[in-house]
Amino acid sequence: ESVTFGEGSKLTSIGEKAFYNSHSSQTKTLIIPNSVKHIGNHAFSESGFVSFELPKDFTDIGNIFSQCRDLEEFKIPYGTTAICDSAFADCSLKKIYIPETVYSIGNYAFYGCDNLKNIDIPNSVTSIGEGAFKDCSDLKEIKLSKNLDAIKDNTFSGCSYLESLTI
Repeated sequence: ESVTFGEGSKLTSIGEKAFYNSHSSQTKTLIIPNSVKHIGNHAFSESGFVSFELPKDFTDIGNIFSQCRDLEEFKIPYGTTAICDSAFADCSLKKIYIPETVYSIGNYAFYGCDNLKNIDIPNSVTSIGEGAFKDCSDLKEIKLSKNLDAIKDNTFSGCSYLESLTI
């Protein structure tokens, strides 16, 4: 089952903690209309949603998905330019798709995503924040952008099973 806003929805904003800690055995997908331009901090944190569809023109993914323990896969929409601080911290992500439009990954953006096995950071990314992948304990393979300016403090600390790092 999914929550879908109706065709022609005029919804432009989803507030802070709007779906925080909401768990439903029936509702697993949230489809957010293209009219939404702002999503408040922790809007979906600790929720039971398994999948989300963000608006096509959503540019910055803020701290809205932290501690979504049921979220295993996420495709960041093409056109997104930044993954902000703690956006996916402590999620159960196994797979994340980052488009070539993203240029920055914030501090602790994927901190504690201990089910993430590999990450492919596109060449559009020039900045990865401190601790961005800290404690992603199952992370085995990382392909970094050739355009990175620096690898910040603790970016990959706690990645115990890291086998391959390609720059």
